[in-house]
Amino acid sequence: MINPVRSTVERDRADLVAGKRVTERMMALINNLVAWCKDERRKAQELLEWMVSGKARFGTRSPDGEWIDTTAKDIERYRQTIAEMDALIARHPEVK
Repeated sequence: MINPVRSTVERDRADLVAGKRVTERMMALINNLVAWCKDERRKAQELLEWMVSGKARFGTRSPDGEWIDTTAKDIERYRQTIAEMDALIARHPEVK
């Protein structure tokens, strides 16, 4: 005969071990996400500094071949990207 108390305890232990594995995998994913965000933020900050200082300009070509400066729009876009990365990083202060 199966002892119902023991089987419940064993199930609980198995659930805890499985939960721990899931938690460890989730933390690994969060660590990877935060590392990626920090790297993307660093790259965006560098490009932003280049654009603001005038060391770099971004643009596109019109259909007739004329170069159109998009630096002002790109500066704003990079500022938004940095803010988004900062927000994602701030959501996980436990990751160093």
